Amino acid sequence: MNGTQDVDGPQGSLIIRARVLAQPSLDLTACALEVEIAGRSYLFGRVGEGFQRLCCEYGFRTSRFQDIFLSGSADWTSQMGGLPGLILTLDELAVENIQVFGDANVPWALASLRRFFQREACDISAKRADSDFHDKDLVVVPVELFGASDAAEAHVSSSEDEAARQAIVDTGLKRMFPHKDRIIRDGKKQLSGQTEMREQYDTTEILQVVRPPSPSRPSLSYIIQPRPPRGKFDENLAAFYRLPFGPERAEVINGKTWTRDDGLDVTTEMVTAPPQSVRRMAFIDIPTLQHLQDAKTKNWFARVPKPSEYLAGAQTVVDRFPSQQEIEEEKQKAESEPFAQRVYFEQPVYGFVVHDLGREVEPFSEEFISFMKSFGPECDHIINHPDYTPNTLTYNRAAQFAIALGMISPTHFREPIITPASKLVDEKYTPVEAEEIPVKGGGKKLTRHQKKRKAIQEKKEREVHGNAIEPPPSPILQPVDDTPTDSPNPRPELSVMPIIQGTTYVLKGKLITSNAHKIATGDWRDSDKLANTTVEMYNEILERFPNGPRRIVTTEAGHEGAMNYSALEKKNLIENPTDDNASSSENKRGRSASPPSQKKKQRVEIANQVTVITCGTGSATPAVFRNVIGTIVKLPFYPAPDDSGSPLRTKSVLLDCGESTVQNLRRLYGLSGTDEILREIKVVFISHLHADHFFGVLTFLRARNDAFNGHTLEEGDSRTLYIVGSRRMILWLQEWQQLHPNLTADVRFVENRYLAERETYRQTSEHPTTSVEGGAEEYKASYEDLLSAMSLRKVATCRAVHAQLAHSVAFTFKNGFKLAYSGDTRPNYAFTQIGRDADLLVHEATMEDDLLASAISKRHSTLSEALAVGYVMNAKNILLTHFSQRYPVSISLFGGSSFLSSESDHLLSGVSRLQNEDRDGRFIRENVETRPSDRLSEKGKRAVERQIKWSANVKLSFAYDGMQMQLADFDCQGAWTKPMRVMFCDLNRDLIEQDLEAKESLNGKLL
Repeated sequence: MNGTQDVDGPQGSLIIRARVLAQPSLDLTACALEVEIAGRSYLFGRVGEGFQRLCCEYGFRTSRFQDIFLSGSADWTSQMGGLPGLILTLDELAVENIQVFGDANVPWALASLRRFFQREACDISAKRADSDFHDKDLVVVPVELFGASDAAEAHVSSSEDEAARQAIVDTGLKRMFPHKDRIIRDGKKQLSGQTEMREQYDTTEILQVVRPPSPSRPSLSYIIQPRPPRGKFDENLAAFYRLPFGPERAEVINGKTWTRDDGLDVTTEMVTAPPQSVRRMAFIDIPTLQHLQDAKTKNWFARVPKPSEYLAGAQTVVDRFPSQQEIEEEKQKAESEPFAQRVYFEQPVYGFVVHDLGREVEPFSEEFISFMKSFGPECDHIINHPDYTPNTLTYNRAAQFAIALGMISPTHFREPIITPASKLVDEKYTPVEAEEIPVKGGGKKLTRHQKKRKAIQEKKEREVHGNAIEPPPSPILQPVDDTPTDSPNPRPELSVMPIIQGTTYVLKGKLITSNAHKIATGDWRDSDKLANTTVEMYNEILERFPNGPRRIVTTEAGHEGAMNYSALEKKNLIENPTDDNASSSENKRGRSASPPSQKKKQRVEIANQVTVITCGTGSATPAVFRNVIGTIVKLPFYPAPDDSGSPLRTKSVLLDCGESTVQNLRRLYGLSGTDEILREIKVVFISHLHADHFFGVLTFLRARNDAFNGHTLEEGDSRTLYIVGSRRMILWLQEWQQLHPNLTADVRFVENRYLAERETYRQTSEHPTTSVEGGAEEYKASYEDLLSAMSLRKVATCRAVHAQLAHSVAFTFKNGFKLAYSGDTRPNYAFTQIGRDADLLVHEATMEDDLLASAISKRHSTLSEALAVGYVMNAKNILLTHFSQRYPVSISLFGGSSFLSSESDHLLSGVSRLQNEDRDGRFIRENVETRPSDRLSEKGKRAVERQIKWSANVKLSFAYDGMQMQLADFDCQGAWTKPMRVMFCDLNRDLIEQDLEAKESLNGKLL
């Protein structure tokens, strides 16, 4: 796997910066290392779900990630769940020539997205890492480690079948990233043959479930060897070889050869100082003890070929150690090389190694300590292990925002869970505290006076040797004393630390600078400090806004004293909320509604028990304060099957499942609490196949299966999960089930189009009867079982006015409760009909009203349009969500309109009356309040009365990430208005300043 065109190494002094970008936590499954050389970044490790949001949090320059090396084996949850999101970001930045390397299944895994993923600005290639990657700055050597289960027999298939499988993968990747097919037509870039390719693709490859190419799943690791930089140009040597000024000199400097009149070829090495080797690095993925046994058989010190040897087809040999005869031959070859080229034959020295370990691999066992020591005494070791990696906060600003929300409404926001590592690395392994670590055999850093004396000595030696064709070896490469240099902080016998985000190494030749000691001795080691992280955040907020508590206390009745507590008392208040501080479901708008009938009263009581958990509330891509969409509706009204008077059971519906939905739950509810929530979810509705709506489904299914493992089912309970979504997503899951057995074993599928067209549903070229699900008959059986399992009277869907195959849904339960979810859509009259009289309407409100034109072009709804749908639908409770990421904290506080729930009466009462839907999905609206009342017809006056009555009784809530709220409290946000304006306007400004400071620091040095 070649990179850019090779030359004889980079010019000048090469500085390499290696930084730990990501450590695993409850927020994130990624473990990633960035190596930066000459402004280009190489990404190593696992790009799990949440990685894109991590880059937003810390301002990482993702545009530099052109070469991505995935470690381990192809796996959506832990290895590449965040890769599609990263690709979307790179596409927005118009980054070209992106290469993704991994095991044999990685191209197949990326091609599995062919059914719903197309990016025209990117030029992405997915390759198996089966040979050395090399460019002018870096060599990456892939190392495959096999475990006991990786020696499975290959699939039995004919060459024709294998060719057909590979053709589908290649066609899929070409369709997804058609950058190379662009042509210039009428001055605009277009895709050649794009229409024909789509037509052919939709009727063939898109419906086929393609098996992965390799049944064996080796764990992929990497040796990272920077190229030795060319030495500095020496004017004295140029004069010695009579190298003239002008183009001849420029050519030699750039790596070409110039021939003198006497026939002597003058090369770059002859007029530059000898190069100096650069320390080696490695990223080693060892999931099991069997993989460790294989790792011990690899030659991690294998010599990397020179650029000229790569041109001849040479590769690094790591699968075996060289014989004694081969070692002698290497020595002879090194002695015959020009002196400047001998650096390629030096024994490599490791700077550091990252070990990504599975739980069964104990890093401080005798066996693994011996393995770490084999890399030499000068090597630092960074270990990622479930027992030694602390569960620190990944998204600090989002956590701070959630804590601030909890200060306003303790009952509706939970503080994030932070836990220390279960085991600590012994302090005797702590990396040395030194700004510059002395290197064995490398000599001390010379002072300015010593450099001057050295230059004079070299000049005298050149004069003594006169007109020798080959100058004598430079003193800097002469043998030196191997005795370690004195240091006030001697290195430990073995230097080990857990993987912590921000750990950085800077390598310059054999010199290395690191903040490893500072990171290794940080506060994360102190369990008390780590446990009090949220308390410190409370105190920081109170220190920044000393007037905030007083101003907040005086805003709304029922909230006095909510901010009068110390941080520790506040923490106890959240954990044990009292009735005095809990949000009330009283009528806060002074409504004067007539007493409801007994039937309506019973329905209201049922609805008030329903709880909504908003896992994510943003749109498009994850951002600092909002993750992508995911909403759980908990329905606690299911009686026990034996009618014995047992407490009612809860079943839940998940409405869309964006990336990191499960991780967000774990941060708020912990592992056991999340497992309970996952077991309660019986229905998943995926509105459409945009990345922000379903890329968390695969992780959700695996986490839900794990939650049931070892769990005893109650009588009448079931593991069965019903997924209502597009057939394309169903096929995607079935394709991945080949790598993750039992992924969909408990899943029953119902196509959303079938629910919209049950009476007229028929198979089409896109939905053939030969499909794996059996078509309409299978959907009918699954639908009937869904109604029975969830006590539903009906589930109805309709086409949304958005992307292809996008749908909205309405669930009608036998007890009268009705749930309607819009998904992404323009205001849609058909949706108002299937959701008529909904007790809960969850509607997107991507943009504010002043961005109506943008909402129309992108087929989204504005705030007022979402309310208008609720009015026509006669919804009782409305949850607005799926906000544009242009509103970092709150769409109502920092957008163009002055709009929050407590101020919404004037908008609700003046909401537009929706009559029809035009062909663009826009309602034809008539605002009946724009005309004088004396000019209104009797019909218009009745419409105004209905609007006023509806707005007086509807309860409205804005969604925030991590919010848990019963429908009974949906009108409590009015009490938050002034506190939020006081706190979050200042907090938002402060967080933006932090963001600017972070970006400025990234432009400077990393250390």
